[in-house]
Amino acid sequence: MNKEKVKNVMSNNGKWSSKFGFIMASAGSAIGLGNLWKFPYVASKSGGGLFLIVYIILALAIGVPVLLAELAVGRNGGKNAVDSCKVINPKWGFAGGFGAVCSVLVLSFYSVVGGWVIKYFLSCAFSGIPEQDFFEDYSARSAEPILWQLIFILICSAVVVMGISGGIEKASAVLLPVLLVFLIGIMIYIFTLPNASEGIKFFLLPDLSGDTPFSEILLSAMGQMFFSLSLGMGTLITYGSYLSKDSRLVSSTFTIVILDTIIAVIAGLVMIPAVFSFGMAPDAGPGMIFSTLPAVFSQMKGGRAIGAIMFFLILIAAVTSAISLIEVVASFFMDRLKIKRVYAVLMTAGITAALGIPASLSFGELSGISIFGMNIFEFISFAADNIIMPLGAIFICILVGRVWGVDNAADEISNGGSLRFRGKKLWGFILNYAAPAVIIAVSVFRR
Repeated sequence: MNKEKVKNVMSNNGKWSSKFGFIMASAGSAIGLGNLWKFPYVASKSGGGLFLIVYIILALAIGVPVLLAELAVGRNGGKNAVDSCKVINPKWGFAGGFGAVCSVLVLSFYSVVGGWVIKYFLSCAFSGIPEQDFFEDYSARSAEPILWQLIFILICSAVVVMGISGGIEKASAVLLPVLLVFLIGIMIYIFTLPNASEGIKFFLLPDLSGDTPFSEILLSAMGQMFFSLSLGMGTLITYGSYLSKDSRLVSSTFTIVILDTIIAVIAGLVMIPAVFSFGMAPDAGPGMIFSTLPAVFSQMKGGRAIGAIMFFLILIAAVTSAISLIEVVASFFMDRLKIKRVYAVLMTAGITAALGIPASLSFGELSGISIFGMNIFEFISFAADNIIMPLGAIFICILVGRVWGVDNAADEISNGGSLRFRGKKLWGFILNYAAPAVIIAVSVFRR
């Protein structure tokens, strides 16, 4: 596509004002509940140190190439995820469509968890640490969880309404450094607790004599890598569309993946040693944050303050991810319906709430509804994580590697040849063969 044609399809939705702001926003889109909520318990259940090594290798070998492809598609097209894919080939808009649909589905159950986090933060800050068995009773309620869920959606929507540089970029440039600094501070404090060293060893040192089969560890690491980096969800395509043509995509991609991995590792070094320190099971599953950690905080000196800070940090991570998902959908509405940003964001929030409220009620009044043996929340999560997200990632790999072609995509990445892209052949191999194989393996064999 010639430069004039590209110019004509460029979106007017805004641009990043700085590289730092773009990196913080893009890292924030990846750094979310997958890092602070899911990563520690998946690592605990999947072999600890060995899982961590496999995860880091996969993030660099597969995550970086796929994210780089998404950024290239977005900057080349300059529009929402669907239309940026259509710039490459008019028949391939559906590749970005999977990302837009996935963003809506993830937002619907993400907002439920975001509401839970707000509740726990406020409880720790103003009334006291919730009891260990509080979560099961609270999540089954009707009105209050929905109220906090809607507040979470409104908070995120308010950021997106303010635009790219004025809202998303400014919020991310403040929240991500705050998250990193305070998380490191809590980690250092946790390291001083009795027996914390046992948790550190479990998380960092691989135990080759463990009972967990390596195939299971590999699949768990693959699945966590795709969930944590939000591959196939259209976020990096959308964020990439706001980049200038002289931006350096390769270095930005590595920075995003490295920051995401660092936050996940620090989260593991906070939660797993804390659980070990008080003699609790490190493999508590999804309830680690909402059941096990409050029990840990209740026994810890200064635990209420630590708990409030920790849940506030989890909330920050949830918000930075959620605003990127809202932007994916709102950008599509703005470009296609030619409406103002505020109306596009309100439409996105309304759709999210329409799906999210039944997901919240699936733990209480709608718990009797079962879809393929899953409640509404679980089914939406399964459809997004195991079907739509993997398909979106596979189609992006095919679009870039075969439809657009590695040489054309590499020309975009190298800024028209002004930058060296030494890994072009390896990158093409990963997009055409390795990444699709990994995605299929995760989707078919992961439990």
